[in-house]
Amino acid sequence: MYFHKITAPAGNWSGVALLLGKGAKMSVMDAVHRFYQVYNDHNATLWEQAMAPSYVGHVNGQTIPSREVGKGFVAVLLSAFPDIHYSIEDSLQMGDRAAVRWSATATHAGNLFGLAPTQKKVSMIGMTIFRVQNGQVVELWDVWDEAGLMKQIGAAA
Repeated sequence: MYFHKITAPAGNWSGVALLLGKGAKMSVMDAVHRFYQVYNDHNATLWEQAMAPSYVGHVNGQTIPSREVGKGFVAVLLSAFPDIHYSIEDSLQMGDRAAVRWSATATHAGNLFGLAPTQKKVSMIGMTIFRVQNGQVVELWDVWDEAGLMKQIGAAA
């Protein structure tokens, strides 16, 4: 079992592959950091590197059936929150899985599923369990405070 608290932003892991060397296997946590790098570097093209071709996600009770559908969601999120930044607050890794408690900050500067930009600064919290194979996320289970985000941007009753 591996327990780990990260104080540096998760986006500062771009050198992981270089540190591992050619042909080295990525650890479960390396794959998790690469997932958050997609957001922190604001680069949806990294999605295919982070996520396995057979990826399936489970987010707040909804199934994300494929890597392509997940990439579409990431593009919408990056468009709505172009300055989004995730931080890993705590993580626990065992075998091919890692559990992460995360926080994120962002500015609502773009359209979010029909909601016009508010320019409001927001914060989000959540927990994600990742299953990793061959250095890529093959499945994740994510629960985050979607209602809290909607309240912050004025969309909640």
